[in-house]
Amino acid sequence: MLLLVLVALFVWLGHHHLTQQLEQSRQGHHERQQREIRLAMQRSADNLRQLAGLTANARPGQCLGSER
Repeated sequence: MLLLVLVALFVWLGHHHLTQQLEQSRQGHHERQQREIRLAMQRSADNLRQLAGLTANARPGQCLGSER
């Protein structure tokens, strides 16, 4: 009976430890994804501001990238 209790305790501890590791791994992955998304959004916003500045400085009728 004592052996059965010890085995059950070790199984529960192993399960508990693995569950904690999985949750920590998921949290780390989620935080990395959030950082990547924020960075991508910041880059997009910077690019849009740059395009807005270029279009604001363009002469009427001027086509960006054309060699006229």
